[in-house]
Amino acid sequence: MKAGRREFLKSALGVAAATALRPVPAAAQGAAPRVVVVGGGFAGASCARALRTADPRIAVTLVEANATFTACPLSNAVIGGLRELSAQQFTYERLAADGVALARTTATAVDAPARSVTLADGARLPYDRLVLAPGIDIRWGALPGYDEAAAGHMPHAWHAGEQTVLLRRQLEAMPDGGLVVIAAPANPFRCPPGPYER
Repeated sequence: MKAGRREFLKSALGVAAATALRPVPAAAQGAAPRVVVVGGGFAGASCARALRTADPRIAVTLVEANATFTACPLSNAVIGGLRELSAQQFTYERLAADGVALARTTATAVDAPARSVTLADGARLPYDRLVLAPGIDIRWGALPGYDEAAAGHMPHAWHAGEQTVLLRRQLEAMPDGGLVVIAAPANPFRCPPGPYER
């Protein structure tokens, strides 16, 4: 049987995840290992699923405040009217069906010596292994003149959803021959394709 690239990567990720989890304290005591994944974007959700697939005994908890993830890649099709925004949106129901526990809140602190994550409500989530995959965000105030209020009329490319729809409306309202300016930050920055995905 010839395995494709996707199957190879899934297998490699699963083996790596299972290997990384072997020497955990809870497992050494006979309990199921506990993994907390902070962030439900591409990296966090994929990691949570891969861990459960690698070993269903692993107790995986995904900490993610949003009920829906809106993907940036292919959002140009939404802006161009070729795809609905809903096609870019994914819930976490399949992860839950795969046995991943969902904590719909934010993580506010990590206590590495105590091996726990503090949640927004003050609750503590113990772990044997921790995966931090919070994604990217804007440092408001880092760019003079651009803040959260400015994002209401000058869309950014870092979070799909409202910003995608805003840019689509602006382009639809623009007269023929109008000017669009794309300003990418100076290198290095996280997610280099980000500014061009819209």
